[in-house]
Amino acid sequence: MSIMMSHLRGAVWRGPVAGIAAVMGPVRLTALVASAGLLVGGVGVGVGAQSVVAPTPEAILADATKGLAQATSYHLRITDGQGGVGTADIFAAAPGRATLTDGRARVSVVVTTTMAYIKGNRAFWAQGDEGFTPKVARRLAGRWLREPVKEGGAEGEYRLEIQTLLDDLRPAVLSKCLIGTTGTLTLEPAATVNGQAATVLRDAGDKPGSAPRRITVTATPPILPLRVVQTGRRRAGVPRDANCASSVKNTTKRSEIRLSRFGKVGAVTAPRGAVTVRQVLGR
Repeated sequence: MSIMMSHLRGAVWRGPVAGIAAVMGPVRLTALVASAGLLVGGVGVGVGAQSVVAPTPEAILADATKGLAQATSYHLRITDGQGGVGTADIFAAAPGRATLTDGRARVSVVVTTTMAYIKGNRAFWAQGDEGFTPKVARRLAGRWLREPVKEGGAEGEYRLEIQTLLDDLRPAVLSKCLIGTTGTLTLEPAATVNGQAATVLRDAGDKPGSAPRRITVTATPPILPLRVVQTGRRRAGVPRDANCASSVKNTTKRSEIRLSRFGKVGAVTAPRGAVTVRQVLGR
């Protein structure tokens, strides 16, 4: 979590030319999922046809992956086991929003079809080695900063990298990394999640690239992932899909991701009173 916050601060510090366009650099919100040892997502209502609850764990997870690929929207909450928390409202396309918390530091981002926004508290701006003085941190704290999703100029048009933070969690990408590499799978006793009947699968994490965890999905179609709890360190190994690889070394032993509000995520709107970095700092 702290790594992503560092990249967010650094991108703003590089000034309005770069703006917050390089906000994530090579580190994305997917890295948070990977650093948490979790490869899981959620889907919205209106998914395509799925099989009746499958008799094997492998088939159940295949149904969950199929459902995610046809997602409409969902909310997710990730805890990385080291005090970091990330939440995000994800849509199949266009807008989205996310909030990251690491100790006292907190930062939020919003992406609409035309603008990207970021707002951090004083602890966020003052943390790390990006050169923010107490005065600068105080001036940036609590203010929404904005940059166009596309910006013309001598360097040409580019998409704000801040948008990538959310794009990596959209159905088209996350469905490929939803389950990732698994170990031996077994069924555990049924459970209830938020009043909903659920099927619980145990992943032994006994194969390269896998991690011991409990994966909870809905008990009846459409099969939707509800919760994944990692209970031990992930084994070394290469993901089956190269797009799911992460540059973050995973030493996490326990973490969790929860999914909710399937197909019921509220509309994303532009924050009021947003300004540019130049307007705040005169840079």
